Amino acid sequence: MSGILLNNQRYLVPFDPKMVPHRFADVLIIGGGLAGMRAALEVDPSLGVIIVTKDDITESNSNYAQGGIAGVLDPDDRFEWHVQDTLVAGVKLCHHDVVEMVVEQAPSRIRELIEIGTQFDLEDGDLELGKEGGHSFNRIVHALGDATGREVMRAVIEKIQKLPNVTLLSDHFTLDLLCSDSDPVPECKGAIVADESGNKTMVWAKQTILCTGGAGQCFRDSTNPKVATGDGHAMAIRAGAKVRDMEFMQFHPTVLYIAGSSRSLITEAIRGEGAHLVDKTGYRFMGEFDDRLELAPRDVVSKSIVKQMEKTQHSCVYLDLSHLEPDYIRNRFPGIAAACGKFGLDITRDKIPVRPGAHYMIGGVVVDEKGATSLARLWGAGEVTSSGLHGANRLASNSLLEGLVYGAQAGHFASEAALNESDSFEAFPVKSLQYPDSDTPPLDLEDIKSSLKSLMWRNVGVQREAGQLAEALQTVQTWQKYVLNKQFEDAEGWELQNLLTVSHVMIMAAMERCESRGVHQRLDYPEADDQNWLKHVCFQGEQTLVEPI
Repeated sequence: MSGILLNNQRYLVPFDPKMVPHRFADVLIIGGGLAGMRAALEVDPSLGVIIVTKDDITESNSNYAQGGIAGVLDPDDRFEWHVQDTLVAGVKLCHHDVVEMVVEQAPSRIRELIEIGTQFDLEDGDLELGKEGGHSFNRIVHALGDATGREVMRAVIEKIQKLPNVTLLSDHFTLDLLCSDSDPVPECKGAIVADESGNKTMVWAKQTILCTGGAGQCFRDSTNPKVATGDGHAMAIRAGAKVRDMEFMQFHPTVLYIAGSSRSLITEAIRGEGAHLVDKTGYRFMGEFDDRLELAPRDVVSKSIVKQMEKTQHSCVYLDLSHLEPDYIRNRFPGIAAACGKFGLDITRDKIPVRPGAHYMIGGVVVDEKGATSLARLWGAGEVTSSGLHGANRLASNSLLEGLVYGAQAGHFASEAALNESDSFEAFPVKSLQYPDSDTPPLDLEDIKSSLKSLMWRNVGVQREAGQLAEALQTVQTWQKYVLNKQFEDAEGWELQNLLTVSHVMIMAAMERCESRGVHQRLDYPEADDQNWLKHVCFQGEQTLVEPI
């Protein structure tokens, strides 16, 4: 397959280096979630750092993370158990060396958060460790009951704001990576960004770190905030960086499903504390699908819920906590109790309506153990990347952990590289021309976006098959023909172009992988095929590559 970049559009907008302002940094970090912030903390204080976020600095997937961070902190727990749990969840596509590195760094990275002021929940003076699906031991640190991300980001942001060498550019949309065209090997030299008024600035950097988060907004039902439109994935694709495993979008099994409400996450920890999944008749159905019941890995639980919904012809299933101690549940999950309470639900008595929703993008820009991408001078960390940690299905609470570890890795090695370069900054010519607008009438961008999200949910959701994927591909390519060849002036248009680009690659990857593995479920290929598919599906430029793990 080919044709990822319909119309060969390299830059989203026209710009002339002689006509726009320029800024310079030793290290440019794109994205203000945990991975980006942790990267900034690792950069040598003698270097100038610019962090660009397209919304307020608190608006990221990291901030909304509920469950916690996994790490071997109990003396009775062992690294090899955490490693094994991660490998089992990843269904043979994890990179063993990467898993070992991340797991072994986890305790020290968590302690660093405590040192900068993160207040994790305690029990009798010690860290309270929870258990989530797929884990064989209680090893999840959490904060504020069910608002770990908010507390972690509070502490990290406060630390960052005190660093004199770090400049925060919030409410700036990163349009594209700036790459040299004349060098024998293309290199990333920074990025072009736009403020809320559309005014462009070229930010030049010795080293750039991509930490833009996920792409959940490709789907109608998602736990992700509105900013998660796959911008980093799309700009990396346009720049020619290698991306991998784009068929693997993790659907969280339990997303609050109430008409008219946002699709709020109901953390996995609630099942870790003993909540039951029941159907509309009150039947606890997980025993029909897996011996681990509600604590099976997320891909298993999501598929089981979809099958039970089909069996009962009902739009959702329910979480039942009525058998658990009420005061403990209210104290352990205050955020969820408040969210459900707004709709008249008492989580200690009433069943919580839930169904799967797009949650975590496993695929992304390929990085090595240092966080280096295939594009020189470009590094990556967090959900925008494919590191080899998650395989075909991410283990619960390994996401914030990956952001911590790879943020530190990318920050350290990007800093080391920048220290070895001179302060000779230069803005080089870049070709980004205005081209004739298409003859299409004004577009209703919100309608296209809504149609795309519904299409992706129907045809590229928890369950997939060849006919539906082919229909999705044809439809997305049709939309691309008259959306990608326009040059918009604001974020609404840019985000739609990015969503179409990322969705296109996701569909192509899902069509390529003719088996079911982890979060990728093909109804026409219902079994895992180890003989042919212990491989990665990769895209770079116009090439589709299938590579061994």
